[in-house]
Amino acid sequence: MCMQKKNAGESRPKGILGDQIPREEILERIHQDPEMCQQYEQMPPFGQEQFLNYCCGVSGLAVCYDPFFKRIFNPERDPRRLSDFLSCILGEDVKVRCVLPLEGGRIMVSSPYIIMDIVIELSDGSLANVEIQKNPYKFPGQRAACYSSDLVLRQYSRRSGDGDDRMIYGKMHNVYTIVILEESTAEFHRHPEEYIHRSEQRFDTGLKLPLLQKYVYIPLDVYRKNLHNRNIKTELEAWLGFLAFDDVGRVWELSNWSPQFREMYQDMVEFRRDIKEVLGMFSEALLEMDRNTAKYMTEELEQEVKELKKTLEAQKQEYESIITALRQEIIDLKAHQNQ
Repeated sequence: MCMQKKNAGESRPKGILGDQIPREEILERIHQDPEMCQQYEQMPPFGQEQFLNYCCGVSGLAVCYDPFFKRIFNPERDPRRLSDFLSCILGEDVKVRCVLPLEGGRIMVSSPYIIMDIVIELSDGSLANVEIQKNPYKFPGQRAACYSSDLVLRQYSRRSGDGDDRMIYGKMHNVYTIVILEESTAEFHRHPEEYIHRSEQRFDTGLKLPLLQKYVYIPLDVYRKNLHNRNIKTELEAWLGFLAFDDVGRVWELSNWSPQFREMYQDMVEFRRDIKEVLGMFSEALLEMDRNTAKYMTEELEQEVKELKKTLEAQKQEYESIITALRQEIIDLKAHQNQ
């Protein structure tokens, strides 16, 4: 569904983020509730600032936090949003049929369950996983391959109960793995002009076979650099801007882009009226981000230790070679002196 941009000359909508509330009023309400007070005090300073700015009406919502993304794009509340977003990302018209349970299959008997952010069945039977990552992870390609394999197995299991087992493969549809990166790894920054990467499997001979696994990566940090100091021009840029920006200037720009964006911002205004729920969701999102950060740092440290071990082993072998050579020289010198 293509959205039409409104004329750039239209006036900015007033109060798009709702009436501003003094920060002191928000803090007073928090400190009157012991549970809210504890949650707020446990949040890091940048999280407290994001929360207060949103509740005060100073900025929009950090949509890339997992619980907020699921709230805004929940197909049960408004099926158009996720359908329109995915249609723009995939470059073809798709309709979301339903959200599936998150329990993943096992790729191997010994592997852990793969838990993905939001798994959707499309109207043609295809499956899509939308994965949102606030922190960079090592091996982004390998991770996405595991997510995609899980979708294939999930679909196979669903089709195997449809009747004739000989026809299972003919009933299989595409699976899409869409990874939205708040902060991306070095691989993506080697392509500074590109902020959406689409991939599918192809044969080098031109052989045409319907291989099912398709991937989309969206590094939002690269997108922000490309959009720095310029207006949004395309529908794709608008959708990514909705995910990437929460400052008032961009909110005004996007709310003028189409009525659909204005509706989503109005939903944000309604949502911030329930400060306790908002605080709980911020707290949940930040705790998950802390766990992911700790996991990433552990992986980084493990990799550094492995590389250090390799370096030490190489140095050890070099030193042993030098010592062996010196010993041989000493033996040769002694033999020469005894002649």
